[in-house]
Amino acid sequence: MKNRNCNSKGIFWNFLTLFSFCIGLIMYIIIKQRQKPRREIVEKRVGQVKVQDKEVKELIKPGENVEIVLTKRQKLIVESVAEKGKLYPSDLQLLLPDISTRTIRRDMDKLEELKLVKQNGSTKSTYYTYIK
Repeated sequence: MKNRNCNSKGIFWNFLTLFSFCIGLIMYIIIKQRQKPRREIVEKRVGQVKVQDKEVKELIKPGENVEIVLTKRQKLIVESVAEKGKLYPSDLQLLLPDISTRTIRRDMDKLEELKLVKQNGSTKSTYYTYIK
């Protein structure tokens, strides 16, 4: 009697399985790269923007226009502040109900750093205005 393993199908099937796995992995990577979120671009003058990266700062000449990359959420916040003139943190929470208050705070800090909005007041009396 031959003692043969029933699961062994030969080298061809092993190669085919490995090849299929590799093709699937490559397709997964390609699909994930195409799904990266698109970002909106807003132009501002360099004099109004703090550029922290030294290499980038050296490449930009004073007075030259530079592109600031904002997320859709940040763009929505800037548009709302510009439209209403004054926006409180409670208004921001109503505008973005699915976003945590900490995330909204980080977005506001970023927009303030880019000189797009200005924070007035402190603690409970805080509100934001649009910088023209």
